[in-house]
Amino acid sequence: MPGTSSDTAMPPPDDSDHVALLEALIDSRERWRQLSRTAFDVLFETDERGRLTMLVPIDRHDIASEQLLGQPADRLWSPGEQTSFDPRMVRKRFPVAAGIYLSVLPRFNQEGECQGAYAGLLYADPAPSAATAPIRENLPSALQRALAALRDETTPINGAVAAFESLCRDLGVDGGAVMLTQDVPGDVETMTDNTWQPLRQWGGTFMDTDKPLDNATNHPTCRAWRLDDKAFLWASARLRFGGGVGLLLRRTEDWSAAEKETATLLVGMMAGQLELDALHRRAIFDAPFDPASHLLTWHGFQQEIARRLPRLDREYMSATMIVICIQGLSDLLSDQNGLHAGDALNQVVSLVRNAVRPTDIVGRLNTECFLLWLDGGDRFAAAERAERMTTHGAPILLDTTHHLPVRIGLVTREPQSTDPLDDYLERATLALREAQGGDRKWVFSHEAP
Repeated sequence: MPGTSSDTAMPPPDDSDHVALLEALIDSRERWRQLSRTAFDVLFETDERGRLTMLVPIDRHDIASEQLLGQPADRLWSPGEQTSFDPRMVRKRFPVAAGIYLSVLPRFNQEGECQGAYAGLLYADPAPSAATAPIRENLPSALQRALAALRDETTPINGAVAAFESLCRDLGVDGGAVMLTQDVPGDVETMTDNTWQPLRQWGGTFMDTDKPLDNATNHPTCRAWRLDDKAFLWASARLRFGGGVGLLLRRTEDWSAAEKETATLLVGMMAGQLELDALHRRAIFDAPFDPASHLLTWHGFQQEIARRLPRLDREYMSATMIVICIQGLSDLLSDQNGLHAGDALNQVVSLVRNAVRPTDIVGRLNTECFLLWLDGGDRFAAAERAERMTTHGAPILLDTTHHLPVRIGLVTREPQSTDPLDDYLERATLALREAQGGDRKWVFSHEAP
């Protein structure tokens, strides 16, 4: 029908529609710009020759935007080198340097000619090497193995060495050291390089050549840095009783955040073990009883004697201190394992206790030496007791019978004496040395030279 086409045609848009479309396009373009900024660290555009025409760093303050405009785009990831950036490359993302990824979208005109490119850079951790990639992907297992090595050793010092070596194997370390510093006041952060001493090294004597702590005098508890072509990692922890423990690791690849955290956690566990060991040693040192033999320590021995001295002086009674050395007991205990070592020590303690009266004092001086204090024991009674104890030695029944020789040093305290107990211990010990050196079974201190 005539006129139908003109009657049904859409009216042309007015100016308000054009403004609305333009605003919607601008808003949409801005939203895409914001989205791209969340996906990249640097946005840029180039002309058809690959030279920068626009550069927008996203939280990257180390890029001089104005100075780079007009320069080849590859200056963003290879400064000082001349490589070719082709804006006609297809849209894709690929690495262009260690830890830097490039994404490119070419820009064409209506004739199909390349006018430049839209592109973005993403900064990430360097890709792990083939040797260390499986371990980095499973760092909890590496930490678990290191902690297991830390617990399996008898002493915390040996445990720290074992854990350090386990971590070095798992992280592909080619040089490192576990280090200690003792009796240094203040925090670990203020310690200087020469206060740290390597407990165990990994990878030879790299500490003597590279001097990796020269640029880390006031180092934090965890720090990573590069020196020449090597990446160093330092993690340390302060000990509450003074000093600190630290791990120094070296390899070619850079250290990831997860590996830094792993080293920090491990060194913290080492510090905890060393602190507990210090507490136990302090408690044992201050305890009046030896935990292995349940005999008095020298500290407890002195306290018990001091309590008896007023009565001895009041009743005008003498007393004798006896130092007994069972030669070879230390070697025997170290050769035995588990219950056999405990059984051997219990037999020795029983022999010593049975040699004196229930009211006499028995103590342990060290692994092989024991102490006796005999109230009212004069020189004649003490000599008779010493002769009886040394006649047959110390028989110990284990898988086989062991006869260990016994040597004794004696000293007598006369009533009203004001000499300290340390002097009596020293004189009895000198008499014991005279007996051992002169091949005599027992010696009184007045007979020793």
